[in-house]
Parts: sequence; structure tokens; C-alpha cells
Amino acid sequence: MNRLKAERTIAQIRQADFAKKIGVNTRTVYRWEKGIIPIPNKRLCQLADLFGCTTDWLLGRSESRK
Repeated sequence: MNRLKAERTIAQIRQADFAKKIGVNTRTVYRWEKGIIPIPNKRLCQLADLFGCTTDWLLGRSESRK
């Protein structure tokens, strides 16, 4: 999930702070970013709204952010 990490890094948010902001633990964010576990649909929509992009873009299924 390279795009999730890239967006978080661009926003200059540490993993721990990001996890707290969205209501998950830091290990979960780490696992999402490494592609170890999938992001649940509810969280995926929340992340897309937070970063102002589409869920497909976050998942790497589209080259268009919007």
C-alpha cells in the first residue's frame, strides 16, 4: 500500500499519530502500508475522504486521484 504511506508522509503525519487520528493501532497502519492485511472498506472510504482521493487511487487501481 505504497500510496497510503506516501500520502501520510506528504501530510507529515507519523504512523502513531495517523493511527490515533483514524482510530486504529499503529501496527494496523504498518500492516496496511506493507500490504500484509487489507484495509476494510469502511476505513478505505475514510482514508480516501481524508486524503481527498478515490479509493481506487489509494489501492493502485487507477492513476487518477479524483
